[in-house]
Amino acid sequence: MSQAGSIDLTPAPLSPSTGSESGSLQTFRTWTIPRIIAQLRRKGIPYPATARKAELFRLLFPPTPNTAPSNPQTSLQSISGAISQLHSMVATLSATVSDVQTRVATLEARPLTPVHDTVVVSALASPLTGTPESSSTVIPAHLVSASLRKDILEGKDVNLASLLVSVHDVADNRAYAWGDVSVVVKSKDPRLSRKLTVTEFVLAFGMFRDIICSAAPNRREELDLYLHSVTDLGYKYGGHAFYDYHRSFSAKAAAKLSQFQAKTDWSICDTELFCRHFAGLRSPLCTLCQSSTHTANWCSDNSIKRPAYPPSSSTSQSLPGPSQQRQVDRLGRPIFFLGGAPICNNFNNAGCFHSQCRLLHVCTACHKAHPKTTCQLKQDSKA
Repeated sequence: MSQAGSIDLTPAPLSPSTGSESGSLQTFRTWTIPRIIAQLRRKGIPYPATARKAELFRLLFPPTPNTAPSNPQTSLQSISGAISQLHSMVATLSATVSDVQTRVATLEARPLTPVHDTVVVSALASPLTGTPESSSTVIPAHLVSASLRKDILEGKDVNLASLLVSVHDVADNRAYAWGDVSVVVKSKDPRLSRKLTVTEFVLAFGMFRDIICSAAPNRREELDLYLHSVTDLGYKYGGHAFYDYHRSFSAKAAAKLSQFQAKTDWSICDTELFCRHFAGLRSPLCTLCQSSTHTANWCSDNSIKRPAYPPSSSTSQSLPGPSQQRQVDRLGRPIFFLGGAPICNNFNNAGCFHSQCRLLHVCTACHKAHPKTTCQLKQDSKA
């Protein structure tokens, strides 16, 4: 018998009909096997040779999952519910924002100063009983003369000693007249030529900084860093080398501004000037533990035996004290001290040839970076 005579009554899944064929699925079930095979070949669908009619029919019409048809009424109801919830959320948010605005307006209308702070401020601001009302505090920079203030703001080289001299304490100028000719001789104040100590420098430069910051507030940090670095040099090296460095730095900055219209960053150390003023001085190491983070007066290592000479609290010490007069070197020469550290006698006489000498290479007379044999102060005293 042929395959057309055998009919497979195995139920097949319902599938939608194709556009090239017409009729319902019940009509397709009555198709013969050759007709189904012809349709499979026309569509290019492979099939096994031993497949039965039900299998061939499933290959021609593959089963699709049964999906429940969507209900438009249900979709509209869900969308309407979501819109209602969104409207309720917007209404709640609007009410909350209105409440916050009302509270902010109430707080802005109410005074913000607490009761206790008001009492303290009023007690500090009220003058004492029987005394006139106190005036505003005048900072020291306002006591500087107008001409000196103008020179500072213009970037000129200013002697800091002039800031410490009161305007009313300046010597009067002398005027000489010969007929129609008159000459005014400005008096020279000897206080303007003296070198400032570290304390005087801090006081004078603080006034200098306040005058500059009154016109350029953004330079306060720059000038604070410069004040710290110069004061640190004065504390570590001693003497007046730090003030000589400041005078050279101020003159160089003024000349750079006048000649090239270029400003100088005061917070950066000038390496050339530093080497010029501090090259002959000993590195500021601790004489006990050789640390660069502190001096001998602040050394915390108690296990190290301290020297026989007591550390000096001042920045310079030209002659040894009574307890130091017995201190002599191996050649019988007296040992001089500067800031508690001994000064090299070889450097001040014939010259020091030790490459790793730990003594100070400064003059024993003026504490500058030259030997005593070439000291101008010594020559002036002999004259």
